[in-house]
Amino acid sequence: MGALSSETLEPMTHKSYHEMADVPVVEADALAQLHTNLSLLQDLQGRLAFVMREVRYQLKA
Repeated sequence: MGALSSETLEPMTHKSYHEMADVPVVEADALAQLHTNLSLLQDLQGRLAFVMREVRYQLKA
């Protein structure tokens, strides 16, 4: 494996196909998509934690 050369590095992109979308082929930056996915997971985890607290509260009542 070689060392990094002085060439400019470009962001890694990923093409994905969304059949029902207005623009079916989308090319997205992989790191930006990862950041978006992590933000979504964090939001969903917070919502699930809230629901679980409410369920535990209802079971104790």
